[in-house]
Amino acid sequence: MEEFIIKNVDCIINFNSRFEDYLPLTINSITILREIGLINIDRHNISFNNAGPELKSLTGKNLGSRIQDIFKANEFLSDLMKVEKVNSFYLKLRIAL
Repeated sequence: MEEFIIKNVDCIINFNSRFEDYLPLTINSITILREIGLINIDRHNISFNNAGPELKSLTGKNLGSRIQDIFKANEFLSDLMKVEKVNSFYLKLRIAL
């Protein structure tokens, strides 16, 4: 995690403000996905329901280069969060809870 922070200082400096800026959009998106039945929320986890062909066809290649970058970053952050404790993750990224 420390290596990632050192290599990506520009992303980390204002991480908390970007986190807070996108929080309403994230919550709204999760709410909509839940209401239309695409995801389940089970205590601390969000998971996709059995995806139909329309959801399976949504890959980074179909949606453009920006979403490909987001998918890569999401996978990377997910791996980091599996290794780090959640409290440590938030502390290191200076996210105010």
